[in-house]
Amino acid sequence: MKIMLFFLFPWMFVLDNPNATIDHPHHDVTCTRTFKPIENRDVQIFEQACRIENIETVSICYPDAQGRCAWTYELIKHSKAGPQLIELSELFVQNTADLEAILNQEIKKARQTRLAANPSTCLQEVKEKSYVLNDFSMSLLEPDQVAFVVDYGLSPECITKSREFAYFTYSDLKTYME
Repeated sequence: MKIMLFFLFPWMFVLDNPNATIDHPHHDVTCTRTFKPIENRDVQIFEQACRIENIETVSICYPDAQGRCAWTYELIKHSKAGPQLIELSELFVQNTADLEAILNQEIKKARQTRLAANPSTCLQEVKEKSYVLNDFSMSLLEPDQVAFVVDYGLSPECITKSREFAYFTYSDLKTYME
C-alpha cells in the first residue's frame, strides 16, 4: 500500500515502506523517515532525519486531529565526542551578517510571492522584521538541499501559513561554515 503524505511542507513523500531509508548514491544528503503511532489517535508522528558529512537535522511533525503539523527541528553536529545539539550560529560562523541578509531577503520574497498569490488574512498578520540566524530552523533535504524555516508564530487557525522557507544547496552554504 502506498502512503501519500503532505504535511504542510512544500514537498510530498511517497513511500511503500514508511520506515525506508532512501539513499541517493550520487548525492550527499541521505534521509530516513519514520512514522510513530499516537495512542488512541488516527494520525502518526512523522520524523525525518537527514545527514550530510557530520551535520544532521531532525524534523518532527506532531499532527493535530486534522493532520496539520506543528513542527520541531533539531540541528546536530557529530564529532568524535559524539552527537551534540547546536544552534545555527555554531554551524555558520563565517560572514554571518551576509548570510542573515540573504536569508531575510529570501524569506521576504517568499512571503510576498505567497501573499500575492493568496491574499490570506493570516499572512497580513505578519509584521516585517529582520531575523537573526538563530531565529531560523534548518532542515536538510535530498539530494543536496537545505531549507531554512522561519515560523511566524501565527494563531492555530493559521498554522498552514505560519512558516516560510528559503532554499539553498548545501555546497553554496559551505563558505559560511567553519
